[in-house]
Amino acid sequence: MSCGRISLRVSPAVRFLILSFLFVSSGAAQSPNGTISGIIQDPSGRPIPGAEILVVNDLTNIQYQTKTSDEGIYVVPDLLPGPYRIQVSKRGFKTLIKPGLILSVQEALSVSITLPLGAVNEVVTVQAGGPLIDTQNAAVSTVVDRQFAENLPLNGRSFQSLIYLTPGVVTTPSSSTDSGNSV
Repeated sequence: MSCGRISLRVSPAVRFLILSFLFVSSGAAQSPNGTISGIIQDPSGRPIPGAEILVVNDLTNIQYQTKTSDEGIYVVPDLLPGPYRIQVSKRGFKTLIKPGLILSVQEALSVSITLPLGAVNEVVTVQAGGPLIDTQNAAVSTVVDRQFAENLPLNGRSFQSLIYLTPGVVTTPSSSTDSGNSV
């Protein structure tokens, strides 16, 4: 009885494709981009299907267009962090512009809008509103920008000291059996 040995040879091109796929898929999970989504409704609270949504990055002037679904829901994914404004228009309703939206790293903003009745050429600009709340994610996070970090009196300018500014962070003292950690 002969014991055969199976040899599997993979060409360098196939190896490269497999490795590049692994690196690309792991890199996509680390994207800093965020999402803006919400529901567009009429004054009686009914969803408005087919409303035109225009999301504009105020720094780069890049525009992202979409329309609402039959349920009045819109989603604009893969947005770079920065300041944005949303313009919503639909025939039979006034055009509404909501400026001053700040999208942070990996944030999912929920911006629901009620369109007032009127002509499309009538424009309503919302100057103030309630605070934006992330209703999709219960994670607690903090964005520490450059100006904030420069103004802090950090001992030795260690960036790791900024971890303690995040809500929910608790330090565990080290012992002979445990090196301690931040959770």
